[in-house]
Amino acid sequence: PSAYLDRVRHDPAERDALIEELVVHDSWFFREPAAFGWLTAFARRLASTTPTTQPLRFLSIPAARGEEPYSMAAALNEAGLPANRVSIDAYDVSLPAIDEARTGEY
Repeated sequence: PSAYLDRVRHDPAERDALIEELVVHDSWFFREPAAFGWLTAFARRLASTTPTTQPLRFLSIPAARGEEPYSMAAALNEAGLPANRVSIDAYDVSLPAIDEARTGEY
């Protein structure tokens, strides 16, 4: 184990391979419907108490291929929040998933 740990620390390709083995690659649009219901209710309350000049910032982690942050944007838009009022940051540790998300093709 210590030799493998040393290898992971010093070999980026091995680290990336380990990450790909450990991460869950499940990602789809509106994966947890109840979470999106909570998100829109929370965003509406937040918008009612935040100056309109201040964007509402949300974080999506892990973002995988992008379906979750895209779903967040769609849900917030459906809730009546204009795009210029919302900022969504999305992160993931899987480089292949991020590359796929960058294409924006689903």
